[in-house]
Parts: sequence; structure tokens; C-alpha cells
Amino acid sequence: MPIFYACEDLRIIRTPALDALEPLQSASGEGIWDDKLKYSIGISPKAVGFGGTIQLTLCANPLTSGIALGDVVVRVIEIREFPIVDCLGPAARASRCIAENLTAQRHITLRSVDKGWMFNVPLSLPRKLGDCVQNLVYNEVKVEHKVEVIIPVKELAGHGFKVRAMVPLRIYMPLNAVFSTKGTLLTMGNPTGINEPASSVAPPMYSKQDQEPPAYTLVS
Repeated sequence: MPIFYACEDLRIIRTPALDALEPLQSASGEGIWDDKLKYSIGISPKAVGFGGTIQLTLCANPLTSGIALGDVVVRVIEIREFPIVDCLGPAARASRCIAENLTAQRHITLRSVDKGWMFNVPLSLPRKLGDCVQNLVYNEVKVEHKVEVIIPVKELAGHGFKVRAMVPLRIYMPLNAVFSTKGTLLTMGNPTGINEPASSVAPPMYSKQDQEPPAYTLVS
């Protein structure tokens, strides 16, 4: 007698606690490169829901004369670590760019103070499952995100260099996250979300679950 099997993908999503403060806070970093350029970057918020948008602010001040900025690149890097079966070595590590924004030099405004530069740029995250994985730590699997800023700088003598800076970003699943059958996040008031069946509904809160892992943890 033949035996027939059927299977269906199961995705388990845990959302952050309602009293989590990270979605309301910002993150920043600053540094000095080779005594030639002082810079500071900030993102708000430092924890954003899946498919959301973050706002980045960059301020740069030259410490020597003849310094000019090029086109600034801002992107979100997803870093994944996972063990390799039958391997005693360190976990494998892979990374990919999930969002990017190129700001042309002409759009970077000149500050009146210290003759530096500053600009603000929004960065939208992917809205489809598979294009972005929320932050997680489960067994030996780890996923984290960083906002990377690449600042091309040119000197008066013609020499050029690139300044790279990173700020950690945490991506979590919103309480009211609802996805289409194709895994695309549906927004509130989207007419397509009314007639199109969803593959999932808002998951339970932490207080309704047993054996809770740390906040912002995903098992899939």
C-alpha cells in the first residue's frame, strides 16, 4: 500500500514586549579619521519593525583644509552566523545588503558652523519575507543588522579615501504584522489586504506564551 506524505511550511514569530524601549530610542556613533575628518552618525529608531523606515543623520567636519565629500552611500547589512553540519570549526558567516540609498554630493548641505556637512536620509527596509530576516539568536544561529555609512573624501592634493562607519540596528516583527500568501507585508488600509488571504495573523504577545526566549528572538 503506497504511503502519501504532505508538508506545509511553518513559521513561528515572536514579537517584542509591549514595554520595550528600543523602538522609541535612537543610536549614534562618532569618530575621527586620520586627524582629517570628524564625523558622527545617528539612526532613529534603533529598533524598527519589519518593512519599516529608519532616518539617518550624518554630520562631518573637516579638520584640515581642502577636504571635499563625494557621494555618500548608506546601506543596511544583514549578517548571519550558522553552524556547519559535521564541522568542528567556527560557525559559517555570511552577509548581504538588504537596503541601500545613494546620496549625491549636491544634496549634502553645508553647515554654517565649522564649515562642515550634514544631511538626513530615510532608508526603507524590505517588505517581503526572505528579503530580510529579523534579528534572532537561537541555538547557534544568529542574525544581526548594521547600518553602514561609506563617506568618500577627497583631499586638495587629489588623494581620495573612504571612511566607513557602522551603527547596530535591530529589526523585529510588529504585533499587527499580516502577510499575503506571497509573503509580502500588508499595510493598514491597503485595499489588497481585504480581498487577499493572509498567510499569518498577528502572533501572540510574550505574556501569552510559555518558555519565552529573550526579546527580539525568532524561531523559523
